[in-house]
Amino acid sequence: MFQEFLLYSSVSGTGLDVVPLPGETTITTIENLLIDVAVLSLKYTDKALSARLFLIPGWKAGEMVSFENRNFTSCRVMKIE
Repeated sequence: MFQEFLLYSSVSGTGLDVVPLPGETTITTIENLLIDVAVLSLKYTDKALSARLFLIPGWKAGEMVSFENRNFTSCRVMKIE
């Protein structure tokens, strides 16, 4: 799944934006993803990339989550390895 996140990051305008992740995602996994996005950003010098990751406590990958905030749409929590 890491490769898919990097692919999303490379074709978007800004990087990964509000990606819903399982709440139990480890710090090491998040660090590794952020390092990979930073390296990709350095490769494409004309493209600054960011990663806003949305950890959802109590939710697992594949589950559908809804939000009370009308600015967020219902979505499936993404799997990250």
